[in-house]
Parts: sequence; structure tokens; C-alpha cells
Amino acid sequence: TVFESEVVGAILALSSIPSLPHIKHIFLGLDNQSAIRALHRPRQQPAQYLLLAFHDELNRLMNRIPNLTLHIGWVPGHVDFPPNERVDAEAKFAAENDNPPHPLLPALLLSPLPRSIAATKAAFQAQTTA
Repeated sequence: TVFESEVVGAILALSSIPSLPHIKHIFLGLDNQSAIRALHRPRQQPAQYLLLAFHDELNRLMNRIPNLTLHIGWVPGHVDFPPNERVDAEAKFAAENDNPPHPLLPALLLSPLPRSIAATKAAFQAQTTA
């Protein structure tokens, strides 16, 4: 789902920070308000394992860079906002190409993620409608 993709993107963003040790302040911009709320206030919900993985990655990062500040905020999606357009292009490229896993990729993301109930329902709905 889009929600799950946004959370995975947030996990990937955090996992890339250790390669930039001079970074002290991070603005993580997402164009999905549900994902932003869930990352701020994780609770029992679908894709909770991804939210827990995000917070595990954040804890590892904060232990490595103790004075790091992180702000998660909304950015407009699909409205000619250059940073978001670039991320969308990179995500599309990654989805369409069979690239070997990056060596710093979190272990959770080294194998296919389980298919969510929401994604299964959406696929069934699309097949039924077609």
C-alpha cells in the first residue's frame, strides 16, 4: 500500500544517515499524512511491524549520533516540489529495476515484505472490477 511504501521509505532514509556522519539535523518529508501520524504515535495497526522497524532504526541512529534531531513533516506530493519529485522518480526506478540489495539495507528489507491485508483486498477489488 502507499502507507507501507511511505514507512519503508522512512526506514530507508534513516538507514542512509550513518553514511553521512556530519548530519545533525534531519527533516524527513513525507506526502502521506497517515504515515506521518503513525510514525509519531505508533499503535497497534496494520503494518505495525514496519513502524516498529522504523523506531528500531531510529534508536540505532540516535545511539550512533546522540545529538541528532529529527523532524518528520508533510510535503506536498505531485505538485512540482523538486525534492519530492526526485524521490518519487528514484522510488519508481527502484521498483521497475531488479537491483542487487544495497549493503547497508536494513535486514527487514532484504527479502520481500509480507503482503498486507489492505493490499490483498485492493488487488481483489481491482480484479473483481476488471
